[in-house]
Amino acid sequence: MSAYKIPVSVLVVIHDTKGRVLLLERADHPGFWQSVTGSLDSEHETPMQAAQRELKEETGLWADASAWDEWGRTQRYEIFPHWRHRYAPGVTHNTEHVFSVCVESDRPVTLHPREHIQSIWLDWSDASERCFSWTNVLAIRQLAARRGFVRAVSPEALVVASYNIRKGCMRSPLGLRSRLVIRELTQAVASLDADLVSLQEVQGRSERQAIRHRDWPSQPQHEVLGSGEYEAAYSPAAHYLHGHHGNALLSRFPIVLHETRDFSDHALEKRAVLHAVVAWGRESLHVFVVHFGLLPGGRMRQLDQLICWIKASVDRNSPLLVAGDFNEGRSRMAEVLRRELALLEALPEHSARAGRTFPSFFPVLRLDRIFQRGFRVDACHRAPRGPRWSRLSDHLPVVARLVRDSRA
Repeated sequence: MSAYKIPVSVLVVIHDTKGRVLLLERADHPGFWQSVTGSLDSEHETPMQAAQRELKEETGLWADASAWDEWGRTQRYEIFPHWRHRYAPGVTHNTEHVFSVCVESDRPVTLHPREHIQSIWLDWSDASERCFSWTNVLAIRQLAARRGFVRAVSPEALVVASYNIRKGCMRSPLGLRSRLVIRELTQAVASLDADLVSLQEVQGRSERQAIRHRDWPSQPQHEVLGSGEYEAAYSPAAHYLHGHHGNALLSRFPIVLHETRDFSDHALEKRAVLHAVVAWGRESLHVFVVHFGLLPGGRMRQLDQLICWIKASVDRNSPLLVAGDFNEGRSRMAEVLRRELALLEALPEHSARAGRTFPSFFPVLRLDRIFQRGFRVDACHRAPRGPRWSRLSDHLPVVARLVRDSRA
């Protein structure tokens, strides 16, 4: 047998009939929770055989064939650098086969002491938040959809998210080195399961970063993040010799048209606003993706520009969304938008604590916001948080589920 691990593995999501999922806490990384995982033992072992073996070894559980669901799909992800020594030289990615198995939650779990230190049964939504691996998060959310654990959503409902991704690179605390996280961001955005995603600081092109990072994608970041599931519109805000970055909109609905206007208040801080018209059912939904400046006076001038633009180009009866990084932690802009455009915040004041997004490791400011007109808030989502998110950007995403207001 080779001394190196085979870069083919299995992920087994263990669940019961009530929508609860079993998670295990890693012995080598306390606080890191996951489903059952493991690599193939040999080239001759099939993924199903590996899944059954890992289930028995890691939990002491056994299930007959009728309880297993082989999804017939794989997930490919980058192996963390500190674990690559386990694989043959040059191996950087692993292919993971996904399975789920249904067992009763009252059955005793016997952990392998060298691998895990405790287990817990959680509701699937809580379990997806507890996991540290993005592929594990996606698998649990997809399990909920496959097994019908998700509450039925009205066809008029619309899930909207906004996220400042900081150009897909996360800097060290001293700012001396940056780590490429665009692949993890793609999985993170997918885990939000949003219909519309407003993105700020999206790198359209960077020849300098392509030299620094061997795995820098050849596609613009908005196309990578769309991952074939979204249409994407991108608007550059800042141009420089080696590239450009700006705002983007990802949409599960057709983007009929989009336009960009320069909102820069001074030469040292380039800003732009993206306006997209989305074909949502029989209506045209107007979406404005914003990233305002750091100086208070400049922000208010940019807000005035935005209000004039919307008044001139959007009918008052059309549904409207304004989302992005407003760089303001107070409610001054919210009051102006309500008075001038009848826009209401999707995460209102009573949920202010849930809407804090900056800094991601200890959020205290509500910089990222979603404003809407013509909808009612169906659910306010707490901004996703925790170590898994804080290692991707210094902002957290904000998410809201809206339903078209028939009175609008």
